Amino acid sequence: MKELIDMMLLLPFGLILMCLPFNVMMLRRIRRDHPALFDAFGAPRTFGPGGSHWGNGTYTRFLLLRTHRDELDAATLRLRDIQWVLTLASVASLLIFLLLVLSTR
Repeated sequence: MKELIDMMLLLPFGLILMCLPFNVMMLRRIRRDHPALFDAFGAPRTFGPGGSHWGNGTYTRFLLLRTHRDELDAATLRLRDIQWVLTLASVASLLIFLLLVLSTR
């Protein structure tokens, strides 16, 4: 049981890390093909050594609430859906991990 709990502890973090390449590919494709939508996210805020990210909720609304659906092509929407599925899978694995921990106590 201990090995199962250890594996379930690593699974959500692995799934979240798997989202990152899809995130980068999607943002690069949006920047190339849909510059107006990319500009609508606003200027990225910098943090860390030369890094930049979107600290506002525009990108989150775009990713989770599926705004701007009519402005994107099928490949970009597929990348967004992959991120959405990986995020849901990581949340589900966190819940399973919590249930396993609570059931062993």
